[in-house]
Amino acid sequence: MAVWRSREECSAAIERYLGDNEKRMEIAANGQKQTLAKHTFRGRVEEILRFIQ
Repeated sequence: MAVWRSREECSAAIERYLGDNEKRMEIAANGQKQTLAKHTFRGRVEEILRFIQ
């Protein structure tokens, strides 16, 4: 996951990752892995059921 604390850090990260395709692909793959693991249909249904109870 890429994080930054200021506009300058954000701009520097953008420049760095634009020049590093391998790192961009790694970050994207990790993000997709986390999304698929944490945001499931079952999880959404459980969240809705907790909300309406």
